[in-house]
Amino acid sequence: MGFKPFKKHSNSGIKIAKRVDATGLYCPAPIAILKVGLEEIKNSEIIEIIADDPKFGDDLQRWCSLTGNELLDLIEDKKGFYFGYIKKKLDSNYYLR
Repeated sequence: MGFKPFKKHSNSGIKIAKRVDATGLYCPAPIAILKVGLEEIKNSEIIEIIADDPKFGDDLQRWCSLTGNELLDLIEDKKGFYFGYIKKKLDSNYYLR
């Protein structure tokens, strides 16, 4: 499949309810941190996650499609950092897969 960024730094105007930092961590830790952060926000709110795991882009896209959360944007900068913007869609438990 391969990660492809959605847009370049198009997150201006997105109201972020929570930010989580998963830099320096590798799969499955960034997704686990995201899951905890999502449990702390309300439905339809947006969380931002930053990670530098080279496989994070693929992992995040796959996880969002499995859980029903909406991936609004996914950006990779020139230094290899990924910025994900996820809209919470569920109040139920999320599964790590």
